[in-house]
Amino acid sequence: MKNKHAFATGLATFCLVVAVTAQVVNPTHVTNVTDHGLGSAQLGYPTSVVVDGIYAYVVSATSNSFQIFDVSNPNTPSPLGFLINGGATKLDYPTSVFVSGSYAYVTSLNSDALEIINISNPSAPVHTGFIVNGGSAALADAASVFVSGNYAYVASLNALEIVNVSNPAAPIHQGKILHGSGGAIFGTTSGVSVLGNYAYVTSSSGNAVEIVNITNPSNPTHAGKILNGTGGASISSPNGIHITGGYAYVANLGSIEILNVSSPGAPTHAGKLINGSGGALLSSPKSIYTSGGYAYVVNSGGNSLEIVNVSTPAAPVHHASLTNCTGGALLATPSSIFVAGGNAYVASSSSAALEIINVSSPSVPVHRSAVRDGMGGTLLINPQSVFVSGNYAYVTAYSSSALQIIDITNPSVPVAKGALAHSNTCNAKLWGAASVHVVGNYAYVASRNSDALEIVDVSNPVAPSHAGSLTHLSGGALLDDAYAVYVSGSHAYVASKLSNALEIIDVTNSSAPFHKGSITNGSGGAAISSPNGVFVSGNYAYIASYGSDALEIVNVTNPSSPVHAGKLTVSRPMSVYVVGSYAYVASWDGALKIVDVTNPTVPVLVGSIFDGGGGPTCMEPSLL
Repeated sequence: MKNKHAFATGLATFCLVVAVTAQVVNPTHVTNVTDHGLGSAQLGYPTSVVVDGIYAYVVSATSNSFQIFDVSNPNTPSPLGFLINGGATKLDYPTSVFVSGSYAYVTSLNSDALEIINISNPSAPVHTGFIVNGGSAALADAASVFVSGNYAYVASLNALEIVNVSNPAAPIHQGKILHGSGGAIFGTTSGVSVLGNYAYVTSSSGNAVEIVNITNPSNPTHAGKILNGTGGASISSPNGIHITGGYAYVANLGSIEILNVSSPGAPTHAGKLINGSGGALLSSPKSIYTSGGYAYVVNSGGNSLEIVNVSTPAAPVHHASLTNCTGGALLATPSSIFVAGGNAYVASSSSAALEIINVSSPSVPVHRSAVRDGMGGTLLINPQSVFVSGNYAYVTAYSSSALQIIDITNPSVPVAKGALAHSNTCNAKLWGAASVHVVGNYAYVASRNSDALEIVDVSNPVAPSHAGSLTHLSGGALLDDAYAVYVSGSHAYVASKLSNALEIIDVTNSSAPFHKGSITNGSGGAAISSPNGVFVSGNYAYIASYGSDALEIVNVTNPSSPVHAGKLTVSRPMSVYVVGSYAYVASWDGALKIVDVTNPTVPVLVGSIFDGGGGPTCMEPSLL
């Protein structure tokens, strides 16, 4: 990675506060908002999610982890305690989680195990017990778990294993049924659901749903099954299964299948919905959850949430859908879904995120919030720049690679709202977000490591979304180490540190910004070496050129052809602000310089104040 400074525009070396238009005699600290901590969310390829009350429980395969999230406010979910694989804890590639009472039950594929975790303290979950494959227990490639009463039902390789969990610290094998026993089909099991005296198991390689009588947990027996094609059933490589109201809803390759299981010994095809029918996004459904006459399906191959009206099981119809990146939604390879309280909670594997979607109106699913791997609920690690507009503060966080929006209606109680983080799949260019300027419904962000200008739609502060972006060299744009941004009219002015340039971008169409013009160091006498800050007033752009030891003034009357107007030697300038006929320049050498720019071609230094010069003593930051 480039040797780029850790902080950007607007962060000067001294702490003197100058009131240009108003006098601030006694500035007083009111409160603050802090980040929840780097690495607090363990979401490396999340595979399963379940919600109970105000908590969401997520297991993640590559993080080898189990984590609890506080979702009491779905707009600002926050990570709490977690456990990772190691020692007695069996969490090597966890695939499924089920919560019952004070315990979470997790299947771990590579551990060939069922792990039991005490969750009575959400901030500090504790390993309680486990049982592994071997002896009588059939837990090889443990894939899915469902708990009912004192028993955990585990779908594993070629078997359904029943574990007695009446003593969570010492779970024991109770019974099992293997592939072929009494006609049972368990080839590569993928999902299990229990209702009453029956367990329903999907067999992905057997293209079947197997129904097991579990009246006697010590001796489960084959009750019934239905194969792909039977009576018109579409059961190809089935994955998730959900049972409700006498019907089994099955997520299959290319479809969802609805089975009538009112007679478990003789399940029958009731209805199905095929990918593409009526606009349904069902190319590769992974998980399904039914609630209130609707089936909520995550489509891993289509990176989407599909909502199906199943009020008439014989004739399910496409109702609505939400795709990855729409409105900020993180739905890359979604693996699991749980619906509660008008929200759908999705474990998005390739997004490395817990995505929360408002489905209170099933016709219009809307991204509500998300937590990504390695992040806390608030994305404020190494904040760089802040812009206030109305009741909101917009903050760029360099190390979080994000734009965080904070409601400051009550300055004493700031509230974190939505955030948008860097995402290759959603095209959000926010890696090393450094500087932000907000105009209307859009936030313009200079992103240093993305070498880009990112435009964010902030019309909904709870769910900011990518609108458009422009990257270095696209259409001639000079954005190598985009360090600072200022927007005036229909143009964004970007100080590009490693391009040694001022880049001018036409942002008339926020979804398609394009290079308009630029001026580089030395052009017509311009001093633009390693620029740190930019401010536009009238027909002129004022640039703090750190490497040139200068305040550079550029005539931008013609944005397509900016020209050097004037300059003034200023040692190590970091930031510039212009009011009326004066430019105020913050310098790294511990000074504030005041420059008369009445004549932009001949700027004149008229005053300065230095560190320790009758004001507060300040120290240079140690990091540059």
